[in-house]
Amino acid sequence: MLSARHDERVLALAAGLGALLLAVGAVSFDAFTTPSTAELFWVLVAVGVVVAECSTSLAPLPSPSLQARAVVLAVLVVAGLVVRTQATSHVAREWQFETLTVLENTAGAPTFTGVQLRTSACDVLDRAVEGRPGVDVTCRPAPDLAPGQALLRLEAPNSFALRKLTTEAVTAVRTVAGLEGVDLVPRGPEVTGTPSGERTAPAALLALGL
Repeated sequence: MLSARHDERVLALAAGLGALLLAVGAVSFDAFTTPSTAELFWVLVAVGVVVAECSTSLAPLPSPSLQARAVVLAVLVVAGLVVRTQATSHVAREWQFETLTVLENTAGAPTFTGVQLRTSACDVLDRAVEGRPGVDVTCRPAPDLAPGQALLRLEAPNSFALRKLTTEAVTAVRTVAGLEGVDLVPRGPEVTGTPSGERTAPAALLALGL
């Protein structure tokens, strides 16, 4: 997009915006799960690379002074530090639960029933915490588990809220027919963390400025 030629700038801008929109779309509707969409993304990237490589002349750009660059970098670092100091923290823990008994899993190998019950349990958990600020639920199958088993990760602002969320999660799952006796088995201790974007804001903004 720095080419001196108008047609090259337009082509590069179109390819760049197309690739960016597809990347953003992947966040909301899993665009890259469709082969044709993924192929289009790489075609647009390739077009942009070819335009950049074939450009013979670049438009002149203003060169800021050393003092101006230093001021911009300092502002970015300060902004990153502010974001870092205001970063929110959370407490999370992971559990495993089973929707089928051991006998059902080993003797009958009821893949359909196990997947159906697990999906129902995860849907109930998602609806139970929908719209709550600072709370997140991740319910998913694991490759090394049986069809009726699932991994559950709960995240809350603090330990007290996490324990309350855990109780509510168990209660919600037990409302599903056939899961009245389900229990959560811990897979590790509580873990306290900070969102990566907020934690690395100073370094990320500095890198952006450079």
